Amino acid sequence: MQKPFTGLLRVSVLLVLCASLALSGGTTITIVHVNDTHSHIDAFGPKDFHLNGTIGGIAKAAYIFGSIRATEPNVVLLHGGDAFVGDFFYNKYFGIPELQLMSSLGFDAMAVGNHEFDLTADMLAFSLANANPSFKLLSANLVMGAYGQASGLVNYIQPSIMIERGVKIGIFGLTVWDNPTTTPGPMTIVEPGAIAAQTVADLRAQGAVVVICLSHMGFLHDKEIAAAVPGIDVIVGAHDHYLFQKPVRVQQTLILQAGAFYQNVGELKLHVDGKKITLVDYRIIPVDRRVPAVPEIQAVVNGLKPDIEAQFGNVYHNVVGFAACDQELLYDESSQIRDTPMGDLVTDAMREKGKTQLGFSAIGLINEKIYAGPIVGADVFRSFPYGFDPATGLGLKLVRVKATGLSLIVGLESALSFLGINEDYFPQISGMTFKYDGKKPAGSRVIVSSMRVGGKPFDPTAVYTMTIDEGLFPLLGMLGVDASLIDVMPDYEYVVVKDFIHHRGVIAYRPEGRIRDVSVKCRNEYFADDDAAIAAAPGDQPAVVKDFELGQNFPNPFNPTTVIRYALPGRTRANVTVFNALGQVVRELVNEDQEAGYHEVRFDGTGLASGVYFYRLHAGSFVETKKLTLLK
Repeated sequence: MQKPFTGLLRVSVLLVLCASLALSGGTTITIVHVNDTHSHIDAFGPKDFHLNGTIGGIAKAAYIFGSIRATEPNVVLLHGGDAFVGDFFYNKYFGIPELQLMSSLGFDAMAVGNHEFDLTADMLAFSLANANPSFKLLSANLVMGAYGQASGLVNYIQPSIMIERGVKIGIFGLTVWDNPTTTPGPMTIVEPGAIAAQTVADLRAQGAVVVICLSHMGFLHDKEIAAAVPGIDVIVGAHDHYLFQKPVRVQQTLILQAGAFYQNVGELKLHVDGKKITLVDYRIIPVDRRVPAVPEIQAVVNGLKPDIEAQFGNVYHNVVGFAACDQELLYDESSQIRDTPMGDLVTDAMREKGKTQLGFSAIGLINEKIYAGPIVGADVFRSFPYGFDPATGLGLKLVRVKATGLSLIVGLESALSFLGINEDYFPQISGMTFKYDGKKPAGSRVIVSSMRVGGKPFDPTAVYTMTIDEGLFPLLGMLGVDASLIDVMPDYEYVVVKDFIHHRGVIAYRPEGRIRDVSVKCRNEYFADDDAAIAAAPGDQPAVVKDFELGQNFPNPFNPTTVIRYALPGRTRANVTVFNALGQVVRELVNEDQEAGYHEVRFDGTGLASGVYFYRLHAGSFVETKKLTLLK
């Protein structure tokens, strides 16, 4: 096991973000909250010139915490749970540094999230014993029994706490109980309705003026609890990774969520006068490039990286590829198109590696998107962090299975039955296209006649081969898929996707229409809703383009290669040429008739001097020129 991290510190940062609102009489309390940070203790996302991330990270969040504390009295600092799993920091240190840093920053409590159990309850006990956090983890519906005492978890996890911040504040936790992938081992997580009601009553009897539920159950369950259990003033929510710009009010309860990964900090101000509680203000504070990192905290984070690189390689500064645009994880609910760039990326990579007819995944098995710009190994791992192989510290491996077409239809229907309830099961595919009607009753949503495999009609009696990951494999039975195991491959999903990106150099996935919900009015943003488009092979359909367009090359500056993207609204002769600053032709990249749609071409500057160059698209009567910079 990794030697526990021991670098503790206390940080006080003085900066006025906003003036406190003066209220006559009573007490103002400020609830500051984050959730679902998933071991993202370092900044990530779009890179600076040193390949460092520019958003999120606990050092930047610490700056905001200190700023609020410097200007506001009676601050309560809360975490909605799922501090574990999601970054190399967890696979190397098992959450110990984050818990210790949270202690140094003065967190008051954290909910027990489902991912806290990913490496078993024993590992959670190990992490807590070595971190020895100053705050309590809370879960009123986690029944620990004798195991809690034997493992020592009772020293760190309890149902509720009472704190004083001008008034008595009772805080209790709830953990999602109906997630089939949660593995609390010898403990159980029970339905929380009656427990929540009794806990609220007990806290009120102990003198709590304000009652906060620290919930890691998801927004739908939070609304249910708010409606069913009186006396909860605030639910600090988590699990969905939702970002609420304003509190959602259900009866007298305010429900909050602040996204994920330390990308945002929520700040709620309440005025308490006797039994009257008034909402004063709420804001979401982005943890973006404008927010500086607290140097002492960042130094601690940076000090953890050498051991990570010793085990996993140069995952922070070795560029494996470039993303021409953000590779989004979620689909646009106003669009028919329901495959996503990240879903298309991972399933294409799996299908290619497994050499099978299909590649399958689900949105819940992809942790986050990949941002535009240079991609390093840590970026890929944050998207695919699940699972843990003790031999390597890496995550899920690939699995090849086979199943009949009829069984696949059953599985798709089962996955689509969770629409509006849990998006984690929403499928992502490669090698297949299909339509469904999201407004039809569960079990009758898939439009079988629309299904195509490799551009050919789907055969319910045929046997299809698929590549999936070890996370999806145990769920196939629950979804009604009668699959036969072909083999467990030696390849890790993270490595397969990283290599897939590296071999292509640049990725520019956009939603293609592999999956479409016909109940949504088609906006025609990518291609027309017709059977001819569906019949085409996945990835072959060009997006419907209304106008000529020349995009900015990416990356820019570049060395030695960059990608130029452009759009043609109709079949036309296209010419893309690169010129130097004197107007001399350096390279003609394209000169041919091309179909309508989005196109891209790579420009290799090997052999050219550093400097400013220009590239021009001439198509029909359209001419546009843009600048690019070669920096060696």
